[in-house]
Amino acid sequence: MDQQPPQQRRRRYNPTPEPNNKKSDKLLNIAIAVVSILIVIVGYFVLTYDGSDQQTTEQKTEQKETNSRTEDVQKEQEQAKKEQAQQRAEDAQKDITERSTVTQSESSDANVEMTIVDSTWKPTKTTQTENIGEGHVSAYDGTSVDWQEKVTTLATVTNIPEDTMKIIRVKNGGANDRTIGIVTTVDGAKKYRVTLQWVADKGWKAEQIDVLKTLEGTY
Repeated sequence: MDQQPPQQRRRRYNPTPEPNNKKSDKLLNIAIAVVSILIVIVGYFVLTYDGSDQQTTEQKTEQKETNSRTEDVQKEQEQAKKEQAQQRAEDAQKDITERSTVTQSESSDANVEMTIVDSTWKPTKTTQTENIGEGHVSAYDGTSVDWQEKVTTLATVTNIPEDTMKIIRVKNGGANDRTIGIVTTVDGAKKYRVTLQWVADKGWKAEQIDVLKTLEGTY
């Protein structure tokens, strides 16, 4: 009996699928686009950044330093004002010849112990309304506003209370805008000869004070 060779099984052909190149290319393009956008954004900020944050910080620092310096100056000014006020208060208790603002000088007049000038002297503000300029005419009548302003000035600069100050004489000082006043304390212990000058539109101001040894020869 003739034997036939076994029948061979046929194999089914299944070709290997090719990779999806289109999908990979699409993802790659998207990635490149994203990177490109990021590069553009970063480049923009790099090119346009002007350091404003740093400038703002520096400006704030400078402002703080300026404010601190201003506060220091204000504190120094306030301290100086307090010291000046204290000095004035202390000076007010001293004899007019011993004040810190006084300059002393010798006189050729044998009856003058010393001549003093105080840098704090100011005009006594006038309430007059007529002839208060350069052509001011001094009054010696004992009752006028001009006379009273002279008396007030004499009392102020000699530090003698006006109600106890003894007025020895008030006379013309050689011109209409100059006056000489001779005054003493109520007990006569302190004797002064005061030269006053009229300051146009302001009032009478002391020029100098002669501290007298006696009243002889001062009339």
